[in-house]
Amino acid sequence: AEPSEADPWCAALPADRRVVVRPWRPGDRLVGVGPDDAPRARRVKRYLADARVPRDARAGWPVVVACDADGAEGPIAWIPGLPSDVAPRPMAPADVPTTTFRCARGGGSTDAPGDAVVPPDSQLPT
Repeated sequence: AEPSEADPWCAALPADRRVVVRPWRPGDRLVGVGPDDAPRARRVKRYLADARVPRDARAGWPVVVACDADGAEGPIAWIPGLPSDVAPRPMAPADVPTTTFRCARGGGSTDAPGDAVVPPDSQLPT
């Protein structure tokens, strides 16, 4: 599938980095662009609340984390399942190759926020 603004479960991620899908943790932040076009870090908890994900469905919600060259976790790159008007979509520089990444909720459903189940720290190949 090709990433699009209409599909919050699919994104283009830089192909030159390994990514890890894991449940969000309290204190996790995603850097987006603020009203003045300056970078702004917001807590994942706020993004989930803004997307109207029920509190009881937030536990275990997946985040995609980009790893650095040494394999250590870097910043959160994407929160699957949230519409682009709520949370920023991953952006790769124009000169960096990308790969299409689709995140499916437990059971393969991708309809609405709710029952995301992600095994802790599961790693995905790049």
